[in-house]
Order: sequence, then structure tokens, then C-alpha cells
Amino acid sequence: MVPGTKRPPLRRRRFLRIIGFGAFFGLIGRFLWVKDPKGGKKLILEARSIPEGGALLIPNNQLAVIRLDKEILALDLTCTHLGCIVRATPQGFLCPCHGSAFSCDGSVIKGPAPRGLLRLPLERSGNTVVVSLPRKGMDS
Repeated sequence: MVPGTKRPPLRRRRFLRIIGFGAFFGLIGRFLWVKDPKGGKKLILEARSIPEGGALLIPNNQLAVIRLDKEILALDLTCTHLGCIVRATPQGFLCPCHGSAFSCDGSVIKGPAPRGLLRLPLERSGNTVVVSLPRKGMDS
């Protein structure tokens, strides 16, 4: 937009389109996130969205869902040393704070991390993967 020009008014059709998209994505989000009766949340994914021999990173929840051969695992990306968020690398995961390195399955390759990344419980039914998310503020 050029400085000094007026912004065109929001037309009814555009307004309704924005509201419609917001409602649509709100409903989609409602069905992707399921509340667990025990108070936790669950993330529902399609198994085919997880790349073969790779990981699906979900930064909002600081987790990675990984497919290794026929096994699918979910890892909390919080470093077990001091709680920094690890970054994905081609070899696994690396902590940017103190250099801990983790393999693709979350086990410690190099310290100072005292133990591997937390594996989150998951259930697989057909093409659906349901990951139980950790509650905030709980120790790993």
C-alpha cells in the first residue's frame, strides 16, 4: 500500500469469507486435538504424514513423531539436562545450550544430558496415530 492512500473498505463478501475460514479451521483444530479424560491432551495424526526414515516436527508442542523402519515413536524435544529445546539434525537431535546429542530414537549419544529424550505414549490404529501429550509443568 502506498503511504497516504486509504485502505479499501472491508466488503461484506470478504468479511464473511474471513469468518468462514476462521470457523472452518477452528472446527478442524477441535477434531485434531482431543482432551484425555485424565486431563491431558492427545494429538491425532495420519501415519502417512510421518515421513519414512524421518520425523514430523511439531514445534508448538515441542515434539517429534519419528518413523524408524516399521516403528513409530513420539519424543518430547525438551533436553533432559536443563530443559532447553533440542533441534533436529540429520543424525538425530542436538541441544543448542550445552551440546548434548541424541540419536534418532532419543537415546543419549553425548552428554551432559543424564538420560534420553522422553518417549511419549502413542497408540496406532490403522492409519491413525494418537500421541498423548505431556502436561505442562510436569517433570519428565
